[in-house]
Parts: sequence; C-alpha cells; structure tokens
Amino acid sequence: MSVPSGWQSNRALYLLFNRFADLIEIEGGQDAKKSVSYRRAAIALRNLDQPVDAMAAEGRLREIPGIGAVLAAKIGEYLQTGHVAALDRLQAEIPAGVVELLALPGVGARTAGHLWHALHVTSPADLETAIRAGRLKELGGFGPKKEQALLAAIGGFRSPRLILSAAWDLADALRERVAAVPGTSRGEVAGEARRGCPLSGAVVLVAVGEGAAIAAALSRLALWARDGAPMPVASAVTATLDGGVPLRIALSPPAAFGTAMCLATGSAAHLAALGELPAAAEEEAVYSALGLPWIAPELREGTGEVEAARAGQLPDLLRESDIRGDLHTHTRWSDGSASVAEMASAAAARGDRYLAITDHSRALVIAHGLGPEEIRRQRREIEEARASTGMVLLQGCEVEVLADGRLDLDDESLRGLDFIIASLHSRFGQDGPTITERALRALRHPLVDMVGHPSGRRLPERPEYPIDLERLVDEAAAAGKALEVNGSPDRCDLDGVWARRAAAKGVPISVDSDAHGVSGLAFRRFGVMTARRGWLQASQVLNTREPEGLLAWLRRRRGA
Repeated sequence: MSVPSGWQSNRALYLLFNRFADLIEIEGGQDAKKSVSYRRAAIALRNLDQPVDAMAAEGRLREIPGIGAVLAAKIGEYLQTGHVAALDRLQAEIPAGVVELLALPGVGARTAGHLWHALHVTSPADLETAIRAGRLKELGGFGPKKEQALLAAIGGFRSPRLILSAAWDLADALRERVAAVPGTSRGEVAGEARRGCPLSGAVVLVAVGEGAAIAAALSRLALWARDGAPMPVASAVTATLDGGVPLRIALSPPAAFGTAMCLATGSAAHLAALGELPAAAEEEAVYSALGLPWIAPELREGTGEVEAARAGQLPDLLRESDIRGDLHTHTRWSDGSASVAEMASAAAARGDRYLAITDHSRALVIAHGLGPEEIRRQRREIEEARASTGMVLLQGCEVEVLADGRLDLDDESLRGLDFIIASLHSRFGQDGPTITERALRALRHPLVDMVGHPSGRRLPERPEYPIDLERLVDEAAAAGKALEVNGSPDRCDLDGVWARRAAAKGVPISVDSDAHGVSGLAFRRFGVMTARRGWLQASQVLNTREPEGLLAWLRRRRGA
C-alpha cells in the first residue's frame, strides 16, 4: 500500500494510534494502561504543526510531546512500510465485529472488551441477541434505557461516515487527481461535504471529462478498495474507498455543469422544493431561471430556504472573514502543541485581532490541566507574548464542570481570568435531568462567560449526551451568556439547528476553532460552515466584534 505523506501522515498516525489504544483496552490485561500513552501521542500528532514524515526524515520524532523511543519506532515502521506489526497482531487477535461495537453510543473500548470476554459478543448483531436474551444484566451497568438506546443504534447501524474535515480533505485530494486527468476541464466537490454536513456518507464530485479516463486514472490509487467491482462510466464513476466509504463522480457536459452541481450537492428536500431544474452551465443561472437568487450550499436542507429566497429574505450569512478573533484555543500549558507566543503569532498572521488562550483546568488529567499556580505562571507568559506580538491576548480557561455542576477552579482563580468557558468532558452516562442541571449550574456561575461545545458529541462515535438544550438556550439568553459553535471537525457543536434556535433567542454565539496547535486554527472554517447551516449572520456572532466591542461586552456582562 502507499504510505501517506505530508500532512496526511499526521492524520493517518493520529487514527492509527487511537486504534492502537482502542485495541489495547479491548484486549485488557496488564497492558491496558498503555492505551493512555497512545492516546496522548495521538493528540500530539493531531496537533503537530509540521508533517510528521518530515520530522522522521530529520530524526526529530522524539521532539514530539509524549513520543519516546518505543512510539518513535512504531511511527518510523509505519512511515516505511504502511504497517505496524504489533498493531497487525492485535487486529488479527480481536474480531473485527468487536471493534464495530465502538460505533455504538456508550460503548467504549473497555466496555467492548468486557462484552467480548464475558459474554462472547463479537459484533453488533451478537450484542442485540444478548440484550434481547437479558444477558447484559450479568454484567451490570446496563439499565433498560441504555439497552433501548443500544438497540436503536444497532438497528440504524450504517457504513462508515466521514467527519467534515476528512470528507473535505479526501474530496479535495480526489478533485485534484480528477482535474489532472487529460481531457478533464472542470471538477468540483459536491455532496454533504459542500453543504457543511458534520458527517458525510459518501465523497461526491462533479467533473467535466471522460469517465473511462477518470476511472482508469483513479483506479491506480491505493485509496480504492480491491474488490474487483466494475466502475460504471456512462454518467458517473463509482467505487468504494478504503474504509467502506462510497465515492461517486458525476460526469457532466459543460453546458449542464451548474445543474449537475445542484443535483450532486442536494439535499433531496432542497431539490424537491426547487422542482425540475433547467440545464445551465453555472448554478447561479439555474436558480435565476427558477426566479430565485443563488442559495448557499449550507442552507440547502429543505428548512425554508427556498421560500425565504422567493420572498427575498435569505440571510446575509456569516463569512470567515467576518471573524475578528478566536475565543477557544489551547497551548503547551495543557494538551496543545504550541507556545502562547506561537499561537498568538499564527493568529495574527491569519488576520485576527485578538486571541483567548483557554487551556484546560486540572480535573481533565489526560489533558494536563492547570491549577491556580500554573495559571499564575501562565499569566506571565501571556503578558510577554502580548508585548511581543501586539495582539490583544486574553487569559482564559476551559474550566471543567464537575459531576455536580461545580467548577474545577476556585473563585479567586476565576476572577483573575479574562474569559471563562465551562465545558463537560466526563460523566456522560448521567441521565438527562442530572446532566442538564449540572450544565445549568455551571452556566449560572457569575464568572462563566460561555458554555463550550454544549451537546458534548464527538463525531462519529459519540452522540450528544441527554442534555435539555432548550433549557440551556433559554437560560443563556436570560443571563446574557454565550454558547459556542465549536469548529473542531469531530464536534461542530452546537450544530446548525441549535445554533439557529439559540441565535433567534438573542444568545451570542462564539464560532471558535478549539485549536490545540497552530494548524488547528484553520478548524474555524468548519465552525463557520456549521454556523451558516444555522442561518447565522455576523451580527449574531460574538467574535465578529472588534476588540473594543468584545472587551465592552465582557465588562458589561461582569458588571465592571
């Protein structure tokens, strides 16, 4: 197989080390604690600000936080061969269906291992049988509600879906390949990725070219599954990518390219509202022929956008250029990969006017969170970076919300901070009323400015926890607190539906990257796409304000 290079090597190793950690935990035994090292290494690789294969070539792998001799050797082995023998052995020992259990809500690696070892559950189908036979009661920890949630998830078990960044990266790489095929004059990304959907069930492109030539060129890539399936080339090139994700390249004549883009972008509900589409070379001409202005892809979900367009009431959607600063970032003080000065310089280079450094608090042990003393020492570094970069730097903190809703830092420490995010990163198994009251107690703390990634989902494997978002939105509106649209592509949280509801009630929305390194600042793009899916305009977004406006909002909110 071909070995990923450049930035793709970082993502490939991030996924590989997380899979390693999962398999170690599933296997159990005395080595289970080693999974923590692999997960920390995965985070460091994801947040790395340079391609890992370049660092390996220069003999600098040990400079990466958490990478010692053993893990460096495994990275080197993968970059040279495309495999890690130890991982291959684990994968051979553990049934593939046990790993599939991780896609189910509430089933982590240790739980999957317990189900396997204790009940011989080796697939989602086996788990369904065990639930219906009442066998989960032998293990404990599986009440009726959890069993019903698992049955519902098993019933809807689907093929793999890509998070937004992965869908875009893969689609864009394939688009470049398609564009390079002789005779291909045009190629664009369509489908769910173009609409900014948090998960994509397929990679979709539209191309002007000859299907047989495109199929022949792409079939040589290691991305394609080796199943020998024929690839139709009359009106589309189709295949299955490694990992089971479908690919479809719609072929179009130049004169109908705009129509093909509309059809391939979707959604089905949007297309149904449009009716029959005329043939046109550009999308704008398609909509114009229907008596409509062009509708942004993020709005095309059949939620009233066609009616709004017909009435001349489409929103002037938020643009990434409207954002003036990022209010959720991490540095080496917790689980980030860059210094305060490096993050500030990178943000300034992107055109930002301000930056909030919001490292984790101490209760999030895996992230090496900060206590009061570390916060005091960090303040000095922030002051130095502020002087050297000229950026408006806020010292903030992503404070952990404890199991009972208390904050992880004392009020004296909180009062010394400029911006406080309250976030939940644990105890997701609490029932709906409990986890809702926990979040509301944190929101009500007078020093909290914003609730981070409010639904708690981690895509694609963890759904949102059972929080009553309606109550959270209402209380945020009443208290003048902000809620976040977190652009980290495995979150995109709040989603578009709830961002729209919150903004309509006057809740300030902050669109942030949750960057854990310089490269992560680019994740704000996905936050903007998510906000646009929620019909958000710049005036509804907190961090579109100039520095003076943001600081004035903070003073008013805190009564200063």
